[in-house]
Amino acid sequence: MISAIINQLKAQQLNGKPLFSKVEEAVNLKAAMAANISGAAAYVVEISRRPTANLRDMGNAFQPVKTTVGVVIGISKRNDLTGSKASLEVTPILEQTRKALFGFVPTPEHECLLLAAADTVGVSKYGLWKIERFTTQHTEEATNG
Repeated sequence: MISAIINQLKAQQLNGKPLFSKVEEAVNLKAAMAANISGAAAYVVEISRRPTANLRDMGNAFQPVKTTVGVVIGISKRNDLTGSKASLEVTPILEQTRKALFGFVPTPEHECLLLAAADTVGVSKYGLWKIERFTTQHTEEATNG
């Protein structure tokens, strides 16, 4: 699922140019955010995976699983100590990210991505960081039972 989201973001453009200079999965988000960035970068991470109650009383377990995915977006803030310039520049990038992923079906097993909470993650030495969250759901069935 994460790779499908990454590919969807890599295909996006803004004003005829790639939306992001880098789109990757980040296992160590803290290290990724500490690195120097050029332009805008996106890191896709699975934030949570929450199974709900078993839907069956008999037979193999059958559970819906809600997954929240975050797209952490960094934009370079060179010569921008307060981040105010970067804050203006990131707005169309956030909007295009939402347009690209809202309603996107990452795999045949998953439902379409829905919008979830968005926040400012913080400001690092090199960039302003925001997160856009999306949720999806799929169902898992136990193979033994």
